[in-house]
Amino acid sequence: MKKLILSLVLMAGFAAALTGCKNNEPEKKPDTSSDPSEQPKTPASLADVSTIYIYGSATEAGWDISKAMEFSDNGGGLYSWQGYLAAGSPFRFPLQKTADWPCLMVDEDGETLVFGNSEEDLVVYTVSPSGTYDIVIDARDVEHPSVSVDLVSIDLNELEITELYMLGEACPTGWALNLMEAFTNNDGVFTWEGPLQAGKRFRFPLQKIPDPPQWWPCLMLGPDGKVLYGMGDEDESNVPVAEDGVYLLTIDTRNRDNMTWTIELKSAGLPDPEITELYLLGDAAPGGWALDAAPAFTNNDGVFVWEGKLRASGVFRFNTTNLNFFPAIVKEIATGKPVYAADWDETLYEQFSVDKDGIYQIVVNAKKFDDISVTITFVGDTPVSEYPIEELYLLGDATDAGWSIDDMPAFAGDKGVFTLTANLKATGGFRFLTQKVGGMWFPAIAKEKATGKAVYVDNGQWDDAVYEHFTVAADGTYEIVVTAKKLEDITVTITQK
Repeated sequence: MKKLILSLVLMAGFAAALTGCKNNEPEKKPDTSSDPSEQPKTPASLADVSTIYIYGSATEAGWDISKAMEFSDNGGGLYSWQGYLAAGSPFRFPLQKTADWPCLMVDEDGETLVFGNSEEDLVVYTVSPSGTYDIVIDARDVEHPSVSVDLVSIDLNELEITELYMLGEACPTGWALNLMEAFTNNDGVFTWEGPLQAGKRFRFPLQKIPDPPQWWPCLMLGPDGKVLYGMGDEDESNVPVAEDGVYLLTIDTRNRDNMTWTIELKSAGLPDPEITELYLLGDAAPGGWALDAAPAFTNNDGVFVWEGKLRASGVFRFNTTNLNFFPAIVKEIATGKPVYAADWDETLYEQFSVDKDGIYQIVVNAKKFDDISVTITFVGDTPVSEYPIEELYLLGDATDAGWSIDDMPAFAGDKGVFTLTANLKATGGFRFLTQKVGGMWFPAIAKEKATGKAVYVDNGQWDDAVYEHFTVAADGTYEIVVTAKKLEDITVTITQK
């Protein structure tokens, strides 16, 4: 498919063209005269037009060019239109109301303007869901004009609602999208039964997409038993329950113009969550903050045991799942006791920690939910390797992998000397991580600003005023050699190939 990306040229008469005049002459109107010399000039670019229109099967105008709707000229290169667009149907922006081409189109990325002279240049972009949209064409940057297509309100009668989920701090799974419990769908009448905490928020996503996280759209409880639809935080509405308890919630979506809800208290009080598994999570732990790398405890009938290496320069907690960052067992600030937390609140909770690096045994007794105990016993010092750094990785926006820990390349290492050949860019920085654990950005080797020397930066030590990343002067392929036989004497050489 041939695409002509719209390129605007700043030229004499450009401003006049955008305001409906050219060379200080009145704008010519379409003429039905048979004399070709008297016909309006076909625009070749945005600089040649004074108006932009919208039409297509997604719009009320359909493909009738005579019914195409005009954008508002907001001056200074900004054009805007608001109106109804149907989901899954195409639309485009003709530059005159007398011919289908040339026209502007929205590229597949939803942001780029594409200029076309014929069907050969056609680019199809559609919206979802159906509703009222704001479209703004921004030609202020003449080299890179852009377009935005933003949903203003949805047509609920065309909205497909086949799933509903329970989400929020009021329910046991908190704000964990991947742990949300589904409603039961009975031909558009959705029901859910479970515990809810008094005074806390909850809402009902229409889909379960945890990665990347999709928090909206949602249905919510509104006043007078009405169900509200929300597309973002600004739409949030909440009618909390008055007391802790197990509730039966019913959402009736059959009449989209009058969706309703009812809620029934089935039993007062909250049942204790059952803790059947525990995972060690935190930057003091071997797996860092990576859920999929969090080591599991052994469960001995509600008594959980783990033994391994902990770092003094970090913190940790005990997650009841390796699918989400909460619920977890943390420490209550007011009492210093271990407690179950459905979600994090820094005013109420803190993490666990140890005073020195070493091997520890952790025992968590969670047989009684309201009386959890944690015992952390020092077993011995961490075995000392002949060479303090055993592995090394390249990380930074100057590298091909960027800041992705999963994709960062490994150095080849032997007896404290590490080598790597890699592409580096001059427009970024990089450092060398000593482990490949998700969510663990340190320890690392970086540069000390005061001396320019390579230094070891432990977890929690980074300070922009003290340290900086390594850089190169030009894009290219480089050989990097890091000698780290002793932490206090690290050298780095970076040579362009």
